[in-house]
Amino acid sequence: MAYQPARLAPRKSGSVQEAFRFLDLFSEIRNKVYSLALDHEHPVSIKSPRNHRKKTTAPATAFACLLRVNKQVNKEAKGVFYAENTFVVGNGWWGSKTQENHQAFISRVPKECISLIRHVHIIMFAGEPDNFGRCLAKERDTKELKGLGTSLVKHFSGIEMISLTVGDETSRQNPHTNSVANLMPGILRRTLVGDVQGLAWEVRTILDGLAAKKLKEIRWLEDGMTFAEFSSLVQHEELKVEMKLLEWKDEVYVKSARGSQSNPICL
Repeated sequence: MAYQPARLAPRKSGSVQEAFRFLDLFSEIRNKVYSLALDHEHPVSIKSPRNHRKKTTAPATAFACLLRVNKQVNKEAKGVFYAENTFVVGNGWWGSKTQENHQAFISRVPKECISLIRHVHIIMFAGEPDNFGRCLAKERDTKELKGLGTSLVKHFSGIEMISLTVGDETSRQNPHTNSVANLMPGILRRTLVGDVQGLAWEVRTILDGLAAKKLKEIRWLEDGMTFAEFSSLVQHEELKVEMKLLEWKDEVYVKSARGSQSNPICL
Protein backbone atom coordinates (compact mmCIF):
# COMPACT_ATOMS: atom_id res chain seq x y z
CA MET A 1 0.00 0.00 0.00
CA ALA A 2 1.39 3.38 -0.95
CA TYR A 3 2.22 5.77 1.87
CA GLN A 4 -0.53 8.27 2.55
CA PRO A 5 0.40 11.46 4.42
CA ALA A 6 -1.68 12.26 7.47
CA ARG A 7 -4.28 14.96 7.08
CA LEU A 8 -5.58 17.33 9.68
CA ALA A 9 -9.21 16.97 10.57
CA PRO A 10 -11.32 19.91 9.45
CA ARG A 11 -11.99 22.47 12.19
CA LYS A 12 -15.49 22.38 13.51
CA SER A 13 -17.53 25.47 12.97
CA GLY A 14 -17.60 27.73 15.99
CA SER A 15 -14.31 26.45 17.47
CA VAL A 16 -11.56 29.07 17.72
CA GLN A 17 -7.93 28.22 18.47
CA GLU A 18 -6.13 31.30 19.80
CA ALA A 19 -2.54 31.93 18.70
CA PHE A 20 0.21 31.83 21.33
CA ARG A 21 1.48 35.30 22.22
CA PHE A 22 4.88 35.51 23.89
CA LEU A 23 4.14 38.94 25.34
CA ASP A 24 1.07 37.56 27.11
CA LEU A 25 3.38 35.65 29.46
CA PHE A 26 4.28 37.15 32.83
CA SER A 27 7.42 39.31 32.73
CA GLU A 28 9.22 36.88 35.08
CA ILE A 29 8.70 34.04 32.60
CA ARG A 30 9.81 36.17 29.66
CA ASN A 31 12.99 37.11 31.52
CA LYS A 32 13.76 33.43 32.12
CA VAL A 33 13.36 32.79 28.40
CA TYR A 34 15.70 35.69 27.61
CA SER A 35 18.25 34.34 30.11
CA LEU A 36 18.21 30.89 28.52
CA ALA A 37 18.72 32.39 25.07
CA LEU A 38 21.20 35.15 25.88
CA ASP A 39 23.27 34.03 28.89
CA HIS A 40 26.84 33.41 27.63
CA GLU A 41 29.18 30.93 29.30
CA HIS A 42 32.21 33.07 28.37
CA PRO A 43 32.82 36.81 28.70
CA VAL A 44 31.52 38.83 25.75
CA SER A 45 34.26 40.52 23.73
CA ILE A 46 33.37 43.56 21.62
CA LYS A 47 36.18 44.72 19.34
CA SER A 48 36.63 47.07 16.41
CA PRO A 49 34.74 45.83 13.32
CA ARG A 50 36.87 44.07 10.74
CA ASN A 51 35.51 45.94 7.71
CA HIS A 52 32.61 48.38 7.62
CA ARG A 53 32.08 47.96 3.87
CA LYS A 54 32.38 44.19 3.62
CA LYS A 55 29.05 42.40 3.85
CA THR A 56 28.83 39.48 6.24
CA THR A 57 27.14 36.17 5.54
CA ALA A 58 27.32 34.95 9.14
CA PRO A 59 23.98 33.83 10.59
CA ALA A 60 22.27 36.23 12.96
CA THR A 61 22.74 35.50 16.67
CA ALA A 62 19.85 34.87 19.05
CA PHE A 63 20.41 38.36 20.46
CA ALA A 64 20.23 39.99 17.03
CA CYS A 65 17.07 38.05 16.16
CA LEU A 66 15.31 39.07 19.37
CA LEU A 67 16.15 42.72 18.79
CA ARG A 68 14.23 42.63 15.51
CA VAL A 69 10.93 41.28 16.91
CA ASN A 70 9.44 44.55 18.17
CA LYS A 71 10.27 47.48 20.44
CA GLN A 72 9.14 45.79 23.66
CA VAL A 73 11.09 42.57 23.09
CA ASN A 74 14.07 44.66 21.96
CA LYS A 75 14.08 46.60 25.23
CA GLU A 76 13.55 43.53 27.44
CA ALA A 77 16.19 41.43 25.67
CA LYS A 78 18.79 44.20 25.93
CA GLY A 79 18.12 44.53 29.65
CA VAL A 80 18.81 40.84 30.28
CA PHE A 81 21.75 40.53 27.86
CA TYR A 82 23.74 43.43 29.27
CA ALA A 83 22.86 42.88 32.93
CA GLU A 84 23.57 39.15 33.13
CA ASN A 85 26.70 38.70 30.99
CA THR A 86 30.34 39.62 31.66
CA PHE A 87 31.90 42.05 29.16
CA VAL A 88 35.59 42.42 28.29
CA VAL A 89 37.09 45.92 28.22
CA GLY A 90 40.76 46.64 27.59
CA ASN A 91 43.33 49.28 26.73
CA GLY A 92 44.24 47.68 23.42
CA TRP A 93 44.99 49.81 20.38
CA TRP A 94 42.15 51.93 19.04
CA GLY A 95 40.91 50.21 15.90
CA SER A 96 42.39 46.82 16.82
CA LYS A 97 40.46 43.87 15.40
CA THR A 98 42.10 41.35 17.75
CA GLN A 99 42.48 43.18 21.06
CA GLU A 100 39.76 44.65 23.24
CA ASN A 101 39.87 48.46 23.36
CA HIS A 102 37.52 50.68 25.30
CA GLN A 103 37.12 53.15 22.42
CA ALA A 104 35.49 50.48 20.25
CA PHE A 105 33.31 49.36 23.14
CA ILE A 106 32.02 52.88 23.85
CA SER A 107 31.37 53.60 20.16
CA ARG A 108 29.56 50.32 19.41
CA VAL A 109 27.43 49.78 22.52
CA PRO A 110 24.58 52.25 23.20
CA LYS A 111 25.06 54.46 26.26
CA GLU A 112 21.85 53.26 27.91
CA CYS A 113 23.03 49.65 27.54
CA ILE A 114 26.48 50.30 29.04
CA SER A 115 24.81 51.58 32.20
CA LEU A 116 23.07 48.17 32.56
CA ILE A 117 26.36 46.21 32.66
CA ARG A 118 27.17 44.78 36.11
CA HIS A 119 30.13 42.46 35.43
CA VAL A 120 33.29 43.60 33.61
CA HIS A 121 36.55 41.80 32.84
CA ILE A 122 39.41 44.27 32.37
CA ILE A 123 42.48 43.38 30.30
CA MET A 124 45.35 45.76 31.08
CA PHE A 125 48.36 45.60 28.76
CA ALA A 126 51.51 46.88 30.45
CA GLY A 127 55.23 46.35 30.05
CA GLU A 128 57.66 44.92 27.51
CA PRO A 129 59.31 41.59 28.50
CA ASP A 130 63.10 41.28 28.57
CA ASN A 131 65.33 38.19 28.48
CA PHE A 132 65.05 37.76 32.24
CA GLY A 133 61.28 37.45 32.37
CA ARG A 134 60.71 41.01 33.56
CA CYS A 135 58.17 43.40 32.08
CA LEU A 136 59.17 47.05 32.20
CA ALA A 137 56.10 49.21 32.74
CA LYS A 138 56.48 52.59 31.05
CA GLU A 139 54.77 55.95 31.33
CA ARG A 140 52.88 55.19 28.12
CA ASP A 141 51.21 52.22 29.79
CA THR A 142 50.08 54.45 32.65
CA LYS A 143 48.55 56.97 30.24
CA GLU A 144 46.66 54.27 28.34
CA LEU A 145 45.34 52.83 31.57
CA LYS A 146 44.22 56.28 32.66
CA GLY A 147 42.12 56.57 29.49
CA LEU A 148 40.56 53.20 30.16
CA GLY A 149 39.80 54.20 33.75
CA THR A 150 38.14 57.44 32.65
CA SER A 151 35.82 55.51 30.32
CA LEU A 152 34.93 52.97 33.00
CA VAL A 153 34.09 55.52 35.67
CA LYS A 154 32.19 57.77 33.25
CA HIS A 155 30.12 55.24 31.31
CA PHE A 156 29.88 52.04 33.39
CA SER A 157 27.65 53.30 36.19
CA GLY A 158 26.17 49.92 37.15
CA ILE A 159 29.32 47.80 37.69
CA GLU A 160 29.11 45.47 40.69
CA MET A 161 32.05 43.11 40.06
CA ILE A 162 35.21 43.34 37.97
CA SER A 163 37.98 40.86 37.26
CA LEU A 164 41.36 42.11 36.06
CA THR A 165 44.24 40.51 34.18
CA VAL A 166 47.58 41.98 33.17
CA GLY A 167 49.18 41.15 29.82
CA ASP A 168 52.52 42.29 28.38
CA GLU A 169 53.27 44.04 25.08
CA THR A 170 53.99 40.68 23.44
CA SER A 171 50.45 39.53 24.09
CA ARG A 172 49.13 42.86 22.81
CA GLN A 173 50.93 42.40 19.49
CA ASN A 174 50.24 38.66 19.29
CA PRO A 175 46.86 37.64 20.73
CA HIS A 176 47.82 33.96 20.54
CA THR A 177 50.44 34.47 23.28
CA ASN A 178 47.78 34.95 25.93
CA SER A 179 45.95 31.84 24.76
CA VAL A 180 49.09 29.74 25.25
CA ALA A 181 49.69 31.26 28.68
CA ASN A 182 46.15 30.43 29.72
CA LEU A 183 46.56 26.78 28.72
CA MET A 184 50.02 26.46 30.32
CA PRO A 185 50.22 28.83 33.31
CA GLY A 186 53.78 27.69 34.10
CA ILE A 187 55.26 29.45 31.07
CA LEU A 188 55.63 33.16 30.31
CA ARG A 189 55.80 34.04 34.00
CA ARG A 190 56.67 37.71 34.25
CA THR A 191 57.64 40.07 37.03
CA LEU A 192 56.34 43.61 36.69
CA VAL A 193 59.05 46.26 37.19
CA GLY A 194 59.51 49.90 36.25
CA ASP A 195 56.69 52.39 36.78
CA VAL A 196 54.75 49.96 38.98
CA GLN A 197 53.72 52.71 41.38
CA GLY A 198 52.25 54.71 38.51
CA LEU A 199 50.25 51.74 37.26
CA ALA A 200 49.08 50.91 40.77
CA TRP A 201 47.96 54.50 41.29
CA GLU A 202 45.86 54.46 38.11
CA VAL A 203 44.28 51.12 39.00
CA ARG A 204 43.51 52.42 42.48
CA THR A 205 41.92 55.53 40.96
CA ILE A 206 39.71 53.34 38.77
CA LEU A 207 38.61 51.21 41.70
CA ASP A 208 37.97 54.24 43.90
CA GLY A 209 35.77 55.76 41.21
CA LEU A 210 33.79 52.54 40.75
CA ALA A 211 33.56 51.84 44.48
CA ALA A 212 31.78 55.16 44.89
CA LYS A 213 29.00 53.66 42.77
CA LYS A 214 27.97 50.01 42.97
CA LEU A 215 31.22 48.01 42.80
CA LYS A 216 31.23 45.25 45.42
CA GLU A 217 34.05 42.88 44.46
CA ILE A 218 37.39 42.89 42.63
CA ARG A 219 39.18 39.78 41.40
CA TRP A 220 42.78 39.66 40.23
CA LEU A 221 43.54 36.84 37.81
CA GLU A 222 47.18 35.97 37.19
CA ASP A 223 47.93 36.04 33.48
CA GLY A 224 51.62 35.44 32.80
CA MET A 225 52.75 37.79 35.60
CA THR A 226 53.31 37.63 39.32
CA PHE A 227 51.53 40.63 40.70
CA ALA A 228 50.46 39.81 44.24
CA GLU A 229 52.80 42.65 45.17
CA PHE A 230 51.18 44.86 42.57
CA SER A 231 47.72 44.22 43.99
CA SER A 232 49.02 45.01 47.47
CA LEU A 233 50.15 48.41 46.17
CA VAL A 234 46.67 49.04 44.84
CA GLN A 235 44.97 47.99 48.07
CA HIS A 236 44.63 50.69 50.70
CA GLU A 237 42.60 51.10 53.84
CA GLU A 238 40.09 53.50 52.29
CA LEU A 239 39.16 51.14 49.45
CA LYS A 240 35.78 49.71 50.44
CA VAL A 241 35.85 46.75 48.06
CA GLU A 242 37.02 43.22 48.82
CA MET A 243 40.00 42.15 46.69
CA LYS A 244 40.76 38.53 45.79
CA LEU A 245 43.86 37.05 44.15
CA LEU A 246 43.08 34.00 42.02
CA GLU A 247 45.42 31.77 40.02
CA TRP A 248 44.90 31.05 36.33
CA LYS A 249 44.99 27.34 37.14
CA ASP A 250 41.42 27.80 38.33
CA GLU A 251 39.62 25.92 35.54
CA VAL A 252 36.68 28.31 35.46
CA TYR A 253 38.80 31.35 34.69
CA VAL A 254 40.98 29.52 32.18
CA LYS A 255 37.76 28.69 30.34
CA SER A 256 36.63 32.30 30.59
CA ALA A 257 39.93 33.53 29.19
CA ARG A 258 39.64 31.24 26.18
CA GLY A 259 36.13 32.49 25.60
CA SER A 260 37.18 36.13 25.64
CA GLN A 261 39.59 35.39 22.78
CA SER A 262 37.29 33.27 20.61
CA ASN A 263 33.73 34.44 21.12
CA PRO A 264 33.41 38.07 20.01
CA ILE A 265 29.82 39.30 19.86
CA CYS A 266 29.27 41.78 17.04
CA LEU A 267 26.49 44.30 17.67
